[in-house]
Amino acid sequence: MLGCLSTTRSKPIHKLGIPAYDWPAAPFPNIKYPYGMYEKENREEEARCLDELEKIFKTNKTPIAGVIIEPILAEGGDQIASPDFYVQINQIAHDNGALFIVDEV
Repeated sequence: MLGCLSTTRSKPIHKLGIPAYDWPAAPFPNIKYPYGMYEKENREEEARCLDELEKIFKTNKTPIAGVIIEPILAEGGDQIASPDFYVQINQIAHDNGALFIVDEV
């Protein structure tokens, strides 16, 4: 249980008494809806987040073993990226020798 909770980016109240580490964090795309109406903007937003992930791999002082993502962020409103976004994260992780871990219940 501690291992799972230590990776959370949730509110501090949810982590009381649980060790939390200073893991690097890439942003999650802020998708606009309806998706089809904002397709260009959403692709650009996803590209921005993927670029940030690439930067983290290139600049982090210690090797990164894995990328953990929750594909549907539900805290504060549902946020979902395109299927291609997750495919690209998997590729970035693979290219950098890291695991791609999907955390969804």
